[in-house]
Amino acid sequence: MSLDADRCVSPATEGWLDEDGHCLVQVLSADPIPEGRCAVDTSVQLVSGLPKFVHELANIPVPDRVFARQFRMQLRISGLVDPVKAWISAQEGLVQDSFEYSSSFVRTEPMMLAGFAKLGFSSEQVDASFLSASRIGTTEP
Repeated sequence: MSLDADRCVSPATEGWLDEDGHCLVQVLSADPIPEGRCAVDTSVQLVSGLPKFVHELANIPVPDRVFARQFRMQLRISGLVDPVKAWISAQEGLVQDSFEYSSSFVRTEPMMLAGFAKLGFSSEQVDASFLSASRIGTTEP
C-alpha cells in the first residue's frame, strides 16, 4: 500500500510504503518517566534495532516553598499530621504561630529543618516531600 504525500497515518503500520518505497514501522512508546524526573526533549532513536521514542530526562527542580494547604495535605497523605502536631505543640509560641498561621512553608527555614530532623527525614526525603506537596495543587484556594 502506498501513501500519498499529503496523508498521515498514525500509528504507522509495518509494511506500509511511501511513494519512494520507504517502509514505515510503528515507533515504540517511550519508557515511563520516573518519579522526580521530567522529559525535556523527545526523539526517535533505534533501540535494539527498532525505532522508539526516547525521552531526554532532567530532575524536576524541588520547590523552595509550598502553600500551607499543600504542605498540610502532604502531611495528611503521608500520615504525619499527629507526629508533626505533637512536635509543634512542644515548641515555643513563635514556632506554633508560624505553623498555624503561615501561608507558605519554606523548605530551608530553621523551624522546618528542625521538624524534619526530629522526624528523622533525610535531605532526599525532605525534597521528595516538598516535591509531592507542590503537585497537590498550584493555586491557593
